[in-house]
Amino acid sequence: MYNEYDEKEKKDFSLLKNFLMRLILIVIFVLLLIWLVPWPDMSGLAPLQEQIFNNNINTMKEAAIGYYTTERLPQNVGDKKTLTLQEMLDLHLLTPFVDKNGNTCSLTESYVTIEKVDEEEYNYLMKVNLKCSDKEDYIYVYLGCYSYCEGYICEKKEEDEIKDPSPTPTNKPRPTTTPTPTSNPTDSPKPTDSPDPTPTDSPDPTTSPTPTDSPDPTTSPTPTDSPDPTTSPTPTTTPDPDDKYEYEYKKTTEAEYSAWSSWKVWTYNDNDNVNWTNTDTYQIQDLGAQKVQIGTRVNTGVVTRQELTKVGTESYKVCTGYSYTADKTTLYEIVSDWAYTNDYYRGYNPPADTMTTRWVLQDWKVNECVGTCTNHVYLVYRKQTRQVKQTTEATNISATCTGIETRSVDIYITTIKSQTLKTEIPLYGYKKFYRDRTRKLISAGSTKYTWSDSPNDANLISQGWKPTGEKRKK
Repeated sequence: MYNEYDEKEKKDFSLLKNFLMRLILIVIFVLLLIWLVPWPDMSGLAPLQEQIFNNNINTMKEAAIGYYTTERLPQNVGDKKTLTLQEMLDLHLLTPFVDKNGNTCSLTESYVTIEKVDEEEYNYLMKVNLKCSDKEDYIYVYLGCYSYCEGYICEKKEEDEIKDPSPTPTNKPRPTTTPTPTSNPTDSPKPTDSPDPTPTDSPDPTTSPTPTDSPDPTTSPTPTDSPDPTTSPTPTTTPDPDDKYEYEYKKTTEAEYSAWSSWKVWTYNDNDNVNWTNTDTYQIQDLGAQKVQIGTRVNTGVVTRQELTKVGTESYKVCTGYSYTADKTTLYEIVSDWAYTNDYYRGYNPPADTMTTRWVLQDWKVNECVGTCTNHVYLVYRKQTRQVKQTTEATNISATCTGIETRSVDIYITTIKSQTLKTEIPLYGYKKFYRDRTRKLISAGSTKYTWSDSPNDANLISQGWKPTGEKRKK
């Protein structure tokens, strides 16, 4: 028994020892794997994360431009309107988006504002601010009504480059410039394996590629042994140092215009002969189609109701003493006239009038009703009240009078009154608009030329003349 127990203990110890050795080998292997295997660089995702943010802010910008139609834009210079991201989602202008970490952007601190900054040009400044997790940024967008807009407003494009309107004479003869016989060796490259070429009848080597073994550099990238002399300008004469020259000067006067008139807006149809050409004195811009009121439609209806109508007065006598008589008749004395209250009835069957209350029709709506309103219109009545005093009771009373006084009471009957109601409903449609403006030409521009013996004539330069660099023999 003792030997068996000892053998079992040795066997268990051996198994535990093997397990620990394997565990240590596994840990060493994992550490070597982490040390030797290169892990991917997550910094390469930065451009993608930045693109996600830019896409989100541009999505807000495009949705806001489509939302701000004519009636939603600020009306006066300095007016500003704000639309948060939460409101844009509620209006279904865009679908929810997330940032680079998969989190939802701030619904209140992400917003779009639009401000009117120019009355004449209809210009607006839009700011789009987006805040997502740890990043917040914004962009500015200029909007306006331009000729290239497909809707009422669109994003402003960059201005076209302004070109010099001064005329440049092209039909004037120009003298041929004689090339310099030798060139500056510092301005041209030198080959290291051949002596410097000395061209005599060729253009400046600076306009040709690096010279090779051929002594005559030309404009061709691969020179041959016998270059074609027609490919390079050949001077005809050698300038005589005794020749005298005169030098050309130019004076340009710009055209003068009056100030532009204010823009005028017009409507047009497709078959109208509209001149869309812009000139120095006329500018035109197509504003596109806009939704405007083009007319009205009149809805009519007839309303009938019961109404108390005064038809006359009835005289009666009463005692001025301590008693009076009445025969099954209730008499009332009117204390105050009718006055409106803040009580309204909305429906098609108002309460009946009494001696102290009545209902006066205020408005009616064809397209609205309360409850089941088949074959009925939606009516609005306002309550009027007055004070009356009951002077007799409906009983048979007899008494002795000390005096008799004659009084009168109004007599009313119930009548059916019809009233025709009319409502004007505006009609809208799309019309095409353009605007134009004009200015007047005060004086036309001109360009004059003259010649002088001096290449730097101070007298001409002081008068606004400029040398052109051209010269000719006298």
